[in-house]
Formats: sequence, C-alpha cells, structure tokens
Amino acid sequence: MFLLDFLGASVTMLIQAGFAGAIYMYSVYYPHPIVTIGVYWKIWFYTNQSVSMMYRWMLTAACLDPYALSSTSARLRHYANIKNTRLTVIIIVIVWIILPIPLLVLDGVRAGTCNVIYGYAASLYNNIFTMINGYVIPIITMTICSLLIQKNLANKRERRHINIHQPQGENNK
Repeated sequence: MFLLDFLGASVTMLIQAGFAGAIYMYSVYYPHPIVTIGVYWKIWFYTNQSVSMMYRWMLTAACLDPYALSSTSARLRHYANIKNTRLTVIIIVIVWIILPIPLLVLDGVRAGTCNVIYGYAASLYNNIFTMINGYVIPIITMTICSLLIQKNLANKRERRHINIHQPQGENNK
C-alpha cells in the first residue's frame, strides 16, 4: 500500500526536477525567465511549492501505512489498504494544489528581482507556512511513526517469544 505513496512522491519529484531543469537549460542561452517575466515567476514559485509539498506529504503518508500494518489494532490494520492509500494520495494532491494559491497573489517580480510584493507580513506568512507544513509536521509525523513501528514490532517479537517458549500441553490455558 505504501508503495503507491512512494510512487506518487516519485512522480511529483520528477515533475519538479523536469520543471527546474527546463528553466536552467533555457537560462544558459537566454535571460533567466524567472527574474524577467513576472507571470513565469508566479507559476514557477507556485508549482515548486505545490509539488514539493505534495512529495513531502506523500512520503509522510507512506510512513503511516507500515505503522497501521504493524499495529495490533484491527481497526488500524484495516486502514492500510489500497483504497485508502489512493484516497490519501488524491487528497494530498488536491490540498496542495489549493493551499499554495495565496502565493500567486503575494509573489512577483519587482525592480528586476523576485520577492514577496506585499512586504514583511506576507513574507513571514510564507516562511512560517512553508516551515510548518513542509518541515515540522512531516518530520514529527515520520519520527512518531518510526518510533511507534519500532514499539509495535518489539511487542510482536515479545508475544512471539512468549508463544514459542510456552510449554505445549493440555493443562495450559
């Protein structure tokens, strides 16, 4: 199931790499379009933000499936299926197409440089938004999932150890 999350993350990374590569190849022979064309800057910045958030969150979602599969709770194990994984990928894509839309309004080219047009508050909003949603939440979620997976596997190993070393007989209940 989590392979679908990895596939989605890989596709979004390839989109980002292709988009960035095309810009840099173009800028070898011509002026860099990001600093000369305001609309291009907005599209590039929005696409970069959107796609990079998509792959970060898909990798985060990929950490949730192994946790659910390693859980002793049948309810959590039931969550880890292809249908839910597909739904998760679709939700991540839709959310990260919508959430960066304010960047289209806030950013632009002014006096030959790309920056946040509306000043300090808009720049602060963008930086905090990116840091929390792109770094803090995914890293904390992945760390918690890895610790919980480790705990679940240790519990399973302990139960298996108890079952193996339990004497076989009619009197054991």
